[in-house]
Amino acid sequence: MMRALTIAGCNYYFGPEAFCVGQRLRLMKDTDNAFDDEAICVMNDAGVVLGHVANSIHTVARGTYSAGRIYDLIAEKQYVKVLYVIDKYIIAGLEEGGDQLEASAEIFTEMVNYEMLSNH
Repeated sequence: MMRALTIAGCNYYFGPEAFCVGQRLRLMKDTDNAFDDEAICVMNDAGVVLGHVANSIHTVARGTYSAGRIYDLIAEKQYVKVLYVIDKYIIAGLEEGGDQLEASAEIFTEMVNYEMLSNH
């Protein structure tokens, strides 16, 4: 089962331009975050923070997991692969057992349809 997540807060760092489909990123629990006890940083190969795993109903794309849902599931060295970069949404899939799981077309369709409906 693929676990997809939304990367949020990109505009506070380098923007969505810092992401590309297929890019491998590292997750790290942000235990010093004063605003969110379940904060998870998203970093590139150089250890530069690019965003956080979304953890709010306002930032989690429909059909993806929030930081709170995966916080206890992620390993110390957990990697994700960027699956989609669509407007303000960066969707990544958790790598499990060293193998990248295939993106679910259903998650993508649900997310896009929800976004289209909420803009009207």
